[in-house]
Amino acid sequence: MLSGKNERRFLRWFFTPEADTKISYSEFIKLPPEMQKGVYEKYFDSLGVDIDVYSIYNKGFIIHVENDITVLFDDQHTFYHTRLEAFTEAVKQLDKLINKKL
Repeated sequence: MLSGKNERRFLRWFFTPEADTKISYSEFIKLPPEMQKGVYEKYFDSLGVDIDVYSIYNKGFIIHVENDITVLFDDQHTFYHTRLEAFTEAVKQLDKLINKKL
């Protein structure tokens, strides 16, 4: 799900006590995305980044990503069918932003 420098940063974080992962990385990547989601959320939390997925009535889900007071990505116009689909898109967009900054 992650790429480049951000993926390497994630891997370093994955093996720290802060990550508190109880499985190996090879086991982690075999898990379905629904089960990986919490680890990615915890990683982005460690960077001070908050990913919010909002349900909009019967239209679907939208995403909003921020760190402290800066909105990093806010897409109020694209609707996703599932919360996981919206979260995955947010991670992709955030991965691009982080790789640009590293």
